[in-house]
Amino acid sequence: MAARRKNPEPPLRIAPLGELRAYTISEHELENLEQGTPVSDLLTIGLCLLSSALTLFCTLVGTPLPTHTFTLFFCSFLIVGLGGGICTFLGYRLRKSTKELTRQIRARMPETPPIQQTSPEPPPPESLIPPTIQ
Repeated sequence: MAARRKNPEPPLRIAPLGELRAYTISEHELENLEQGTPVSDLLTIGLCLLSSALTLFCTLVGTPLPTHTFTLFFCSFLIVGLGGGICTFLGYRLRKSTKELTRQIRARMPETPPIQQTSPEPPPPESLIPPTIQ
């Protein structure tokens, strides 16, 4: 008995597009899109520091600590909270979206010429159509 070979490739169906646009971009623009903005790292660091400050604050409020340990936790809370607040503020204020770069790339595309639609020809009058034989 011969083994049946199945077609390894599934059928491929492609929906037609109305228009396909290809944009050319420079290497520098591609790297900017890849990396995003460097300030977004600052925002992430700030949010991490703020969550650590919240943990320290919950520890200060919820646990009875000796004086020396309380002082260390309070100083840590202040330092981490202030650092997190500053990093978050700067990261939020200085953030730049990559939308501006994509807007510049899309602006290079020339306008699409208008397509004139032609109306279909009207059907011939019935008097010109030969009668059918039944």
